[in-house]
Amino acid sequence: MPRFSQVEPKDVREKQIAARVKASKKRDNLPIWEGKRGVECPVIDLPLTHILLRLGNGRTIDAQKYAIATSKTFTHIDGSESVPATEEIFDPDNEGNQDSQDHQYELLVVEAKKTSGRVGHQNLMQIMETEGWLDTDRPVVTPDGVLINGNCRVSAIEFLIRNGTAIPKIDKHNPSISVKVVPTPPTNEASIDELERELQLGEKGKLDYDWIQITTDMMRKIETYETYFKNQKVKHPED
Repeated sequence: MPRFSQVEPKDVREKQIAARVKASKKRDNLPIWEGKRGVECPVIDLPLTHILLRLGNGRTIDAQKYAIATSKTFTHIDGSESVPATEEIFDPDNEGNQDSQDHQYELLVVEAKKTSGRVGHQNLMQIMETEGWLDTDRPVVTPDGVLINGNCRVSAIEFLIRNGTAIPKIDKHNPSISVKVVPTPPTNEASIDELERELQLGEKGKLDYDWIQITTDMMRKIETYETYFKNQKVKHPED
């Protein structure tokens, strides 16, 4: 199934988020942003139509590769088949495309249904159904609405709404959630990855990364450093 929400274009998302940030008096803190610790940020309520699931989410990199290799598809509400998963579908440059969002949602629902490693051995759907949305654990978005964390939780909300399940503190007719907004646009993906790792540590309902996901994350970091040193023309000590 595709996402419940039809995402708005980038200019609409940016304009709406900027207006809500300007009007908001609520503040919260980020553990780190752009290398700085304890950074203050605004808090706003945001409709799910203005929120994008992040294609670079660390939990789904391996699942994306498998989906591409098998040309994975899913079934739309009307019974039609989706476009197959391709490298283009999961290209971050296409993050705002509905097809890309729908494929990412499919992968995140699988993650949300996992119980191993979660507190109480409940999956996210069960946690959301009983506890509802907790403003004490707000996810973080970029100024154009891309989720840095909370991708599984948002996917769980849309899955339950799609299946007609009531969620405490969520309006099924106009679902929105409270989010933190980073104070500046990210300068690169490394800034987002750094914050994502910090936010995934030790909170209720958060699923531990499995060994494959951890290994993939380590490989991505190595590739990032190799690219940096190559661009800086730094030679290896043994060369």
